[in-house]
Amino acid sequence: MIYKKQDPAPHLRQVVKSYWRVDSEGDKTITTQKIIPDGYPEIILHYGSHFEICLYKAWQPQALHLLAGQIKKHFFLRNTGAYGMIGIKLMPTALAKLFGFPMHALTDKVADFHEVVNGKFSELESIVCQSPESSQVFERIDSWFSSVSSKYQNDTSRVEQALQIIFESGGTRHIGELAVEVGISERQLERLFHQHVGISPKYYSRIIRFNKIFDLMQNQDPAWVQMALDSGHFDQSHFIKNFKAFTGAEPTSYLFNEENMANFFLHK
Repeated sequence: MIYKKQDPAPHLRQVVKSYWRVDSEGDKTITTQKIIPDGYPEIILHYGSHFEICLYKAWQPQALHLLAGQIKKHFFLRNTGAYGMIGIKLMPTALAKLFGFPMHALTDKVADFHEVVNGKFSELESIVCQSPESSQVFERIDSWFSSVSSKYQNDTSRVEQALQIIFESGGTRHIGELAVEVGISERQLERLFHQHVGISPKYYSRIIRFNKIFDLMQNQDPAWVQMALDSGHFDQSHFIKNFKAFTGAEPTSYLFNEENMANFFLHK
């Protein structure tokens, strides 16, 4: 199994969080994978067999080329054969900034991007599909993003400012304080996040606060009381409740070191 990540070119970091590749190396074993929210929308292009998704209660076939919005809870994927895929983890506002996409329309959805963006990704699709396993594929994707994002490189909108504060605080800043710091009302901040991110600033902060647990797990033993505080939770009870809401599991039973998609995506 191949799990690989790569950073974008420095000038694209306001648009792209990272690139990734997952490849079963020809293994056709059917396995079910849990996917956990991490706060970043994605473009995903499969070059092997398709997957099936259980986002609510029923399994459904997925398209090969996908656009995933903000997901508020864990869901499940299972392969249908040998698989390979290239993923582009985007910054939260990238789809809205680059393509004018209303992010609330994609919340809790993993959609066929041909049905969503009307051919805007056709060149990107061609780049990936022509040579998905090439060592240069991420550099070619970099070039494509450079061509479509150059005029947005210096964007400093209110929602961007708010997101930066959320990242820097690990999702611990009170929403009222956040609104004051960026110079707008809480209601205005809610509207901006609804349009440009897809979920409320409070819920987004909660996801980022939860994600910090995976950073902490890479650097220390799981002393749960201290970890609850270090990750910005009020107490251990609040920490456990939040962890279970996003993963469906207690932190003491979660397999942080298991090689799977959830841990690959959440480990920074």
